[in-house]
Amino acid sequence: VKVEVSSDTNDIIFNSIMREVHRKGQVFAIVPFIKNMNSLLHRLSTILPNIKIIDAHGRHDDLEDRIDAFAAGEADVLIATTVIENGIDMPNVNTILVFN
Repeated sequence: VKVEVSSDTNDIIFNSIMREVHRKGQVFAIVPFIKNMNSLLHRLSTILPNIKIIDAHGRHDDLEDRIDAFAAGEADVLIATTVIENGIDMPNVNTILVFN
């Protein structure tokens, strides 16, 4: 396990996600609150326009469908709140970006 703490510059985010995508993996992007999700979705979509991104939180009526779609490889990045850190095992996810 490698842990790295750094500022969340666009270059670091881009390189971290692309490294994982190139190795055919997926990424969790974790935010502390649901209200932070839209801004991160917009930011990632701007930095990485060709990357498929799904957001998921408890207020989505189709939450399970979103998680299943990500698990099936239909997206490269899952944006979620910290609740996703507990008890989710997805073998393709080797990178977790935690935004504060």
